[in-house]
Amino acid sequence: MPQNAGNAGSSYKFSQTNLFSHLPDEILAQPRFLLWREILDPPSKPRKVPYYANGSPRFGTLDTEVDLGKLVSFKEAISVFESSDIYRGIGFAVCGEGIGAFDIDECLDLVTGELMPDHAGYETVQRLAEDGAYIEISPSGTGLRILGPTEMRDPYSRDKVEYWAEKRFVTLTGALYKNSKGWKPLTERRKALKFFDISRDTGADAKSEHLVTPKTIRELESALGSINPDNRELWIRIGMALRSLEHRGWHLWSIWSAGSEKFNLEDAKRVWDSFRPETIDFRAVFKEAQDNWGWENPRSKSKLDNRLSDSETDKDAGPAVQFIELSETPKPIEYTLDGFVPNALSVFAAPWGIGKTSNILPLALVVAGILKSEGITAELRRKVVWVSEDPAQVERILISLMRGSVDRFSTLREWFHLAQAAPRSYRALRSFLEGVCERFEYPDSKGYLVKPLVVFDTLSANFELINENDNAEVKTIVSHLKYAGAPPVWVIGHTPKAMVRADVDDMTFRGAGAWEADANATFFLFHDEAINKRVLAIRKSRFSPVYNEIHFGTGGHDEIIDVPWDGNPQLVKYVHGVAEIGSREDRQEARQELREQEREERQEQREADRLQEILTLVRESTAAGELLSRRGVFERIGGRRTDTFRRINALVETGQLKVVEPPPGVVDHRVREVVLPAEVDGTATLERARIQAPSGPETQG
Repeated sequence: MPQNAGNAGSSYKFSQTNLFSHLPDEILAQPRFLLWREILDPPSKPRKVPYYANGSPRFGTLDTEVDLGKLVSFKEAISVFESSDIYRGIGFAVCGEGIGAFDIDECLDLVTGELMPDHAGYETVQRLAEDGAYIEISPSGTGLRILGPTEMRDPYSRDKVEYWAEKRFVTLTGALYKNSKGWKPLTERRKALKFFDISRDTGADAKSEHLVTPKTIRELESALGSINPDNRELWIRIGMALRSLEHRGWHLWSIWSAGSEKFNLEDAKRVWDSFRPETIDFRAVFKEAQDNWGWENPRSKSKLDNRLSDSETDKDAGPAVQFIELSETPKPIEYTLDGFVPNALSVFAAPWGIGKTSNILPLALVVAGILKSEGITAELRRKVVWVSEDPAQVERILISLMRGSVDRFSTLREWFHLAQAAPRSYRALRSFLEGVCERFEYPDSKGYLVKPLVVFDTLSANFELINENDNAEVKTIVSHLKYAGAPPVWVIGHTPKAMVRADVDDMTFRGAGAWEADANATFFLFHDEAINKRVLAIRKSRFSPVYNEIHFGTGGHDEIIDVPWDGNPQLVKYVHGVAEIGSREDRQEARQELREQEREERQEQREADRLQEILTLVRESTAAGELLSRRGVFERIGGRRTDTFRRINALVETGQLKVVEPPPGVVDHRVREVVLPAEVDGTATLERARIQAPSGPETQG
């Protein structure tokens, strides 16, 4: 495993400390630094756009005195980066001054992080690593960048291996792969790369492919029409590809280039004259247009068969149309959780702190056949890949769920796979899903190919989004999660903070509405105080679910763990959700019962308060030598007369008050009773106090 590499695709986090600690001093000493941003420009892959430290984009004629004068020192670039939140990192300009860079794309395994032996750049990386050259992991997490001194300025670009020594910039991460501070020449490894002979046969129809006819030119015009010329890096690569066509290539390139607002004719002529293509030809234009811009190659028979028209001159034919053969036989719905979660893109959202992972993770284990929950089933057992921003939390929940079962943990390792989250671009995301499918899909006993379930926990930790509220960006991500043949995907996100106490009908996904609009099903997790449980409710689906809610209780245990760093034991709490099928009707019934219970409790509390009020009044009046009858109490307390007399009787029955009939001659003859605290001597009290007769006739309570 490479130094500090972790898994391929690991989260790219720019680190000033790592850069300063790992970059060769020869690089740090150069005043050739700039900054960069990543711009999403569908359907192409995200563009890494360089910016000078003064905030203006770097384009136009490069490596000139004006251009180099705008580049800054490492310290200045870091200062600008730290004072602004619009840049993703800093970069280094290679500008023909004896420093070069290899860019090895997609050479690290998406799952293991190991260098892939079948990659075209494998030997280059291995040799330079052995030599002691500085190698770091690129922002994507799947590529490598190699910097060093060089005497060779000729560029190279083939099979995801590129070499540049001028008119370029490279992003810097500080994510060391090999050889901190390494500074070894790149010249010999550049010379060792074989030049691509465009005249040699590369297949059965290679000769016909190389023959440039008027039809080829028309096809190149069509392919170029699908490509955006604004990205200078891409613009140069396309120019190098067309340079092999000489004057016809210049005609194609200059017309295509003029479609950009950045186009400068003099700059284009100078750059064109500098091209010395040895490893690329015009066919790279077709590949770029097909792979990244949705262009359909008219020479592909499979796509010709799907066209409504096979006319070569019909430029407005549009995308290929695929007709679906209608069937009168009903087709079954494939689920991840039977009757509840489909085999498709499903999004889950919840407020902060509600327990998204601890409650949704047990459902994924049902999918993996590890857990059983009454009524919640998964007929198709799937291997689960859980991509977490906090793997330690996932491990704690698994320990809580698997407690005391070594055999279950052994099975868990086979069917459940945990990976570190990384903010991937949509292209890297699709590659990741394809790699996961290739590794974890399997045929069941009936020969049905079962794809794995992939869970992204959480959205913000797994997807590169410049603006989470941008529907165009989100739609691009969603389209790559739903490509034909994609595995089922669960995306876990958040609701807006204001929705902490909302029910499912009032909840929305935080960010762009495309998450809810374009997903096959949306679910919301919230706490229902009426049943004191977490509820996972389905909000939208493109099928008819068998049930609409899952309710979660809480399980777990405490465990004493030995701490290696100080030898003292530590108490660790393990908590997980316990799932059961529920319904909104159950919750409504429970809510009604709760309301009735609360109403009864309020009534009881009001009654207790009035009883205490009467008891306090009688005690205080008696202590002050003022004795009250039941009517006297009513006149002081107020309210309904019958309620007051009933409460006095209740206090008498519980032994807290007593009603005493005064002896003849002791009090006014109209006072037939006196209410006293139960603890006082009635006779003695009557002898000490003079009862004030009420103004009207007294009646018996």
